[in-house]
Amino acid sequence: MELEARIRRINELYHKSQGEGLTEEEKEEQRQLRKEYAANIRNNLRTQLNGIDIVEKDGSVTNLGDKYGRKEAPRESSTIRRQSPGMSDTGEYKQSFRRRAIAARDNIEAETRRKKDRLIRERLVSLPEFERAGSLGLYCSYRSEVDTRDIIEIALGMGKRVFLPKCAVNDSRPELRFYRIASLSQLKKGYKGIPEPDEEGCEALSGQELELLIVPGTAFDTSGYRMGYGKGFYDAFISYYRSEASLSSSGNLKPVFTIGLAYSEQVFDKIPAEEHDVRLDMLLMDIGEIRISKV
Repeated sequence: MELEARIRRINELYHKSQGEGLTEEEKEEQRQLRKEYAANIRNNLRTQLNGIDIVEKDGSVTNLGDKYGRKEAPRESSTIRRQSPGMSDTGEYKQSFRRRAIAARDNIEAETRRKKDRLIRERLVSLPEFERAGSLGLYCSYRSEVDTRDIIEIALGMGKRVFLPKCAVNDSRPELRFYRIASLSQLKKGYKGIPEPDEEGCEALSGQELELLIVPGTAFDTSGYRMGYGKGFYDAFISYYRSEASLSSSGNLKPVFTIGLAYSEQVFDKIPAEEHDVRLDMLLMDIGEIRISKV
């Protein structure tokens, strides 16, 4: 079975399991399909790692395919995930992985990229989470990220309250501040050249208004972890926003539903993650969607 058909069938079984339930045969099919999909992603990851070399402090060269991708040591990645943020090994690995993932994204041909963007857009706007969200956080695509300009226009056309982030860089912590826009014309180049809302004339996000948050990334994995550009803007915002919802005095606020948009080339079995990294609720790709189980 082709990868796209496999993901489509996995999603069909997931939705059926949440409704009428699965037969024993379907449960076994679901287990087998997930196993095959994980193996496919794992092989993709090994291929990526084989092309990354790290120069150690003593001048020796370590190939990450040898260090983390061997079949006989598949648990290496989970060990990395639990390392503390200050460990240099994790930082160097993440930087190398990030560069490799961005290169894979950059190398997608223009026509292929347009087709992938269209598929992602169509999948996103047909999701029930998108349809019922009155207020949502989006991003304006930067460089080779999944294009979102048409998605923003569609959301605005549906009468949704659309908020986009502005990066605030200070000494204490990275901070995303969201502002409501009524048009793409309200954007200007901001941090690192990223299109951001012009604070003047844009309404700032207030309280727990967002029902849906759509985020970019350089790499993602099937457990819901994402990798950005290294500053931690989205991890900090999502952690704060979720904690505010859980501490709400009313007790009836639902945490914002988070979706990462990615080309299939950006998705791996596991990416290097640390304790402060947050997990998304869904990964949406040109070839399908993955709903993340937090159990």
